Amino acid sequence: MTRKVRGRRIQSLGSRFFVALSVTLLVVAAAIFVVSGVVGPMIFHAHLAQADLSDPTTVVMHAEEAFQFASTISLAVGIVIAVAVAMLVFGYLASRMNASLSRLESAATSIADGDYAVRLPRLDIGSEFEALGVAFNDMTQRLQTTEETRRRLLSDLAHELRTPIATIQAQVDGIEDGVVTAETSLPVLSSQVARLTRLSEDVVLLSRAEEHALSFEFEVGSVGDLVAETVDSLALRYRGKGVALHLDRRPTPDVVIDRARLGQVIANLLTNALTATAPGGSVHVSVANPDADHVSIEVRDTGIGIAAEQLPHLFERFYRVDQARDRDHGGFGIGLTIARAIVDGHHGRITAASNGPGTGAAFTILLPTVG
Repeated sequence: MTRKVRGRRIQSLGSRFFVALSVTLLVVAAAIFVVSGVVGPMIFHAHLAQADLSDPTTVVMHAEEAFQFASTISLAVGIVIAVAVAMLVFGYLASRMNASLSRLESAATSIADGDYAVRLPRLDIGSEFEALGVAFNDMTQRLQTTEETRRRLLSDLAHELRTPIATIQAQVDGIEDGVVTAETSLPVLSSQVARLTRLSEDVVLLSRAEEHALSFEFEVGSVGDLVAETVDSLALRYRGKGVALHLDRRPTPDVVIDRARLGQVIANLLTNALTATAPGGSVHVSVANPDADHVSIEVRDTGIGIAAEQLPHLFERFYRVDQARDRDHGGFGIGLTIARAIVDGHHGRITAASNGPGTGAAFTILLPTVG
């Protein structure tokens, strides 16, 4: 029996043991046949030569002894050869298994010690061991990715925490030195605490997103309705800044969505567009059906635009288009990373486009339709 492992057909361990047993039995049969054919006649002839041909009783006795002796010798030699062959074949298989298990044990010990870079070589002893090796390497790869993500997150998080903590510390020092009053510092302290709270919530969500551990509650629904609801919820903020918000909604088929998660993505894109667009500018949101298999959501603004060299990095963690922008207004650079993870969870795709600084930007979400 063979099975496919990563596209390769590999014989199973049970099949190899069956082949080994079959080879052993064939060797036994061949040994008995050869010994019986070569040694048997010689023994039989020697006994008959000792018999008194004139005495039938003696002839019969020697014939029986010759047959019994020849059969015993043949079986004895066959059994010895069979045992020797069986020990060699099964000893070889056992050594191969022990070597594979030793490599597996060594790799598992390394992982337990925190070395996630270890990988198992091919355990070429059977499809079961081969599949085990592939699964083990996939597991270690995921553990290594998770560990690298954790380290990068800690490093980036420490960097992000410096600004609000430094601001809070400066205000506290000012109060202690009598340079500023508590009443004056209270709004600053409150805003920085709120910022730290928002950052902690975003980092938890980001960590789950990058480890593909986001939970979804899918349902069949209308993307157009969800986009319209999100646009309505942000309309007041747009009017307050003096930015026009337009919605072009066309009839579209239903898709499988998590309304809360996808609504978060659309709200994030609209908030980013509002931040990037100066008063007097506009943001256009469209929902369309570009082909029979997809529904698209596009958020296009007339804002600051994005340089070509920045486009490939937009969905990276803590990346900002305008690094000089005040972080209290520019966010943490986490939203688009989370947005991509949520869209990926919907089996969709999110892309960004811009003709350069000052030309605005467009973000497009493409989702598969039902069926």
